[in-house]
Amino acid sequence: MERIQGCAGVIFAAGGRSSRFGDNKLFAPLDGMPLFCHCIRRFAQWLPLQNCILVVPKGETETFRRCLEQWQLDALPLTTGGDSRFASVKAGLAALPKTVSLVAVQDTARPLTSLELLQRCLASADQCGSGIAAHHVVDTIKVASPQGLVQETPDRRLLWATETPQAFRRSWLEAGYNAAGSGADTLTDDAQVVQMAGYPVQLVENRAPNLKVTYPQDLALAQALLANS
Repeated sequence: MERIQGCAGVIFAAGGRSSRFGDNKLFAPLDGMPLFCHCIRRFAQWLPLQNCILVVPKGETETFRRCLEQWQLDALPLTTGGDSRFASVKAGLAALPKTVSLVAVQDTARPLTSLELLQRCLASADQCGSGIAAHHVVDTIKVASPQGLVQETPDRRLLWATETPQAFRRSWLEAGYNAAGSGADTLTDDAQVVQMAGYPVQLVENRAPNLKVTYPQDLALAQALLANS
């Protein structure tokens, strides 16, 4: 990988409610280990966990802490998030060591994210300010009304689906989160926050599986992908 000049850290986002899964999916066993630990352990092979933060829901800090201790990941600091992704990532950003100048945000519900992808996103952020994992859309996309009537068919050659990690210069990410006004709680990724602050967002193509576990059946798929990796 290209050399990264800045000091890198990761906000591991684990503050969701798992409303489409049932119980907190992040504790679901995957290949014998809690789902949320997979990307943390992989990134810890290269990145000091003291430069990172795990953002967890209120009331669940001790449960997460016990899992980290069990898997020798207890060097990772924890903080509690808010009622939305926006509030949780903002809390994580405030809790990162001040020496961290490059920040990647990673959904812990993506257990397959490779270390190589994190490094490429951070290298992009180091060079041009941002680097977000994404893949080309292969399906034909329809824009529809609330009643399901098709209104538009955008050119799929221009469409990308974003993933995590999403990496940025810390100053850009802080500016975005500090400037966001009403409606910020509805934003679904950090690239939106940074772009709304007037900064360019650079895509980093990913062709490897990077599944986000959302439904219970996704666990079986994640297990199969891990077995073949």
